[in-house]
Amino acid sequence: FQGWSTTGYMNYARRYHTSSLLSNGNVLVAGGQGYAGVLRWIHFGISLSSTELYNESTGIWSLTANMTSTRNSLITSTLNNGKMLAIGSNVHNSDLYDYQTASWTLTSSMTYSGISILIDGNVLVSGGQDEKASFYSAELYNPSIDMWSIVSNMTTNRQSHTAFISELGCKYKYLYLSYL
Repeated sequence: FQGWSTTGYMNYARRYHTSSLLSNGNVLVAGGQGYAGVLRWIHFGISLSSTELYNESTGIWSLTANMTSTRNSLITSTLNNGKMLAIGSNVHNSDLYDYQTASWTLTSSMTYSGISILIDGNVLVSGGQDEKASFYSAELYNPSIDMWSIVSNMTTNRQSHTAFISELGCKYKYLYLSYL
């Protein structure tokens, strides 16, 4: 780490967004909450579908295609094929970003939350929440056929957690437990 430096400004103020390093070296920032109101009285709260690319060599942010749904507090992960998967924000689908075409496509339906890229390139998504409850379900996304499938449930409901893959298989790190 060589310290902090100032760079160009993003096009939209946002919070609860996500950022992912793409295989071409650019950083993609997606979704989050934007602001509404007059300049003097800014209130965050509008979910965004907008996305921006950061080019480190130029220090410039540029707009790219919008996601198919508005998403805040979303989760993204770069897949082995270089595309980026975006899930979450109480939307029962996911978006797939292709940096080569600078476009988003809607994937098949799914449920939600902690995300891990498995060694074989499939994506394991577990837990999540909606307006009423948290989940213990898990789903597997196969990017080669654009298909979600249900797999074994976790033993306990989880929300706002992270998951990672270890040499021994899938392990979960719970940031906090959901309400039952």
